[in-house]
Amino acid sequence: MGKTFVVNGVTIDLPKSGTVTKKVAEAVCKIILLGARKGIGENTPCKGMIVIVGSKEKHYKSVGNAERKYNKFEGKDLKVEECLEGAGLDFVLDCFIHDLALFVDGKSGTILADRYMVNLDMKDVDTDGGSKHKAASAAGRVGCLAIKCSEDCCTTGGGKGYLKVFSGTKTPKSVLVEDKDNPFAKEKEERRQATKKRNAVDAFVEAWKDKIDHNGWHEWGRAGTEKDILKLTKQVTCPSNLPDMMKSFKTSIREKNWHTVSRGSCQANLFEVADIWKTEYKQGLDSCN
Repeated sequence: MGKTFVVNGVTIDLPKSGTVTKKVAEAVCKIILLGARKGIGENTPCKGMIVIVGSKEKHYKSVGNAERKYNKFEGKDLKVEECLEGAGLDFVLDCFIHDLALFVDGKSGTILADRYMVNLDMKDVDTDGGSKHKAASAAGRVGCLAIKCSEDCCTTGGGKGYLKVFSGTKTPKSVLVEDKDNPFAKEKEERRQATKKRNAVDAFVEAWKDKIDHNGWHEWGRAGTEKDILKLTKQVTCPSNLPDMMKSFKTSIREKNWHTVSRGSCQANLFEVADIWKTEYKQGLDSCN
């Protein structure tokens, strides 16, 4: 069984629980993307989607439940691979007009239930979203693959926004809903990534200033050496989408000889040079886009 799957050009690790295959994961995501982009038919968008993919034996009854008399998949042996087009696709997409989840067995691809309610503890879940987001986070935490698409992302004209994919994780990976090969969607994603990087630079500098401020550097004067500053800088997390940023920042420290600033202007000078570096670094990012 492969360890990753691909959805709209994004490679994602499968849950470490080993309960979901690449084939099933990709089929489920394809159905969700079709629903988000085209709706359920007759110019009607989906009302948001959440699909839980996990083990029939390990997760189906422990993660949540579905009432048998209302479950349209009860007694059927319908697999997601059979529902990628035609009547099978229509049958599944009709489920996405209510708020509850679809549950799919991650090994066989059998759709076990619609109107599936997640009943896990929500105390330690990702809170950056509504009830569907929290339910998906809770399912991800226990080893399931959970995909959530908000109602705002669902249209009948290509979709918008991002899927949130919790692949055995508490926090999601974002995947563009629009077709990655659509040039307008590609341009939009590039702008989003550029903005994300610029915001990460801003956050890094602010966190660094906070470290400086709380360590009394304005009182250290010459006692605050370049080595001390570099040591303190290591305590600030470098964003993963800018792995070269810390090297650039440290180089700027050495080139500006911050260890020579006087007692009276130490912190002010540190902040000023940090802001200069931030501006120059962001200009460099812009020139690469």
